[in-house]
Amino acid sequence: MPSPVGVILLVVMLNQSKKEWSAEVEDLLTKASSLCAEHGVDPEAFMQAAWAACLDTRPGLRQRIADEELEDRVDNLRQRGLVGSA
Repeated sequence: MPSPVGVILLVVMLNQSKKEWSAEVEDLLTKASSLCAEHGVDPEAFMQAAWAACLDTRPGLRQRIADEELEDRVDNLRQRGLVGSA
């Protein structure tokens, strides 16, 4: 099931121009952050939830990030001469 933040972002994105929905998203994030601060939610927990919602609404992004990180690690190992190249 998609997260509420993801649904809000999708609805906003589909119904407004990029400039308008970008301002709306920023406003929604500011409001969400303020609510979390008012209710004592740990900022790290808020950021993790926001990032998770972002990843949940973009199929394949999590895997793409993981693939890029792995490629960077392998490249680093190759540059250091610890892994050969085929």
